[in-house]
Amino acid sequence: MDICYRENYLGKFGDKRLDRRANKVSSLLYFGVSSSIHRSTPDESEQKAVYRFLANDRVSEEILIETAKEKSEYFCSGRDVLVIQDTTEINLQRHHGRLKTDSGIGVTGNNHDQGFFFHGSLVLDAATSMMLGYSDIQLWHRSPEKLDKKQRDYKNLPIVDKESYRWIKACKRSQEHLLQARSITIIEDREGDIFEQFATIPDDRTHLIVRSRDNRRLMDGGKLFERLAAEPVQGSYTIDVVKDIHKGVQKRKAR
Repeated sequence: MDICYRENYLGKFGDKRLDRRANKVSSLLYFGVSSSIHRSTPDESEQKAVYRFLANDRVSEEILIETAKEKSEYFCSGRDVLVIQDTTEINLQRHHGRLKTDSGIGVTGNNHDQGFFFHGSLVLDAATSMMLGYSDIQLWHRSPEKLDKKQRDYKNLPIVDKESYRWIKACKRSQEHLLQARSITIIEDREGDIFEQFATIPDDRTHLIVRSRDNRRLMDGGKLFERLAAEPVQGSYTIDVVKDIHKGVQKRKAR
């Protein structure tokens, strides 16, 4: 099956001009050398047209997200799929002088720099690693007036009131969106090591692979890390580690 990853916005905005502009913007970003509108557009006139489109009251974040998700809903049919979740911080502090206070921009992870967060759930075919699209996209920012964890009594907050609930929300939305998939395996880093997620998400066709963060107590009273350390190695493989001068990583083979 041939898969086109680009979104199709025809009929999405109730205005053929907006639909055509949306498809043109999608094409510019898809085939361009950058995700920046400034670098992807050929001239200043085209840049202004894109910004006017995004500022239009009928162009909502919800429509853009739902259109970006829709293809994976039917591409997943009959497949075993992987859903890879993670969060990206978009730091816009360099542009703080040009950002408007009502533009949906808040503060980022250091609770100072301006920007927002993106939590995406990327869908892949488990057999071929072919990308099928997104099953969930969440965008948010922190309020500059947000209380710190101690002030909010963070540990005792219900999970639905915590920022980390995004992991569980993404799982639930992915289960609903990928109803036609044969099975779903959700993959997360250690931020997704949340007890409530293990208690509510797995079912007959949904599985979790999460990098452990906490040395959790097991049903027999033992601890997770000690139990795993005592188990025999089931297999190994070698990978080539690429040199990264910024992180001080040397080129080598790792087992």
